[in-house]
Amino acid sequence: MAVKVTFSVIVISLVLLFFGQHIFKVFGITLDAFKIGAGALLFLTAVRLIYGNKDGQKPTDKNLSDLAVVPLALP
Repeated sequence: MAVKVTFSVIVISLVLLFFGQHIFKVFGITLDAFKIGAGALLFLTAVRLIYGNKDGQKPTDKNLSDLAVVPLALP
């Protein structure tokens, strides 16, 4: 899982490094708006992790590795 997350972080970082300004211009996103949105998503993810899984399903190893990439790689 660590290798998968590391690879995802590198890819996302390189895309934002080389194409970030162009992507932001296309969608009309300012840097301050991006910071606020990223902080809000990080906060909501933290709140969801605090409350846990309420449906009673235990995550399997395959399920866990697929779900772990997004919260770990994007913030």
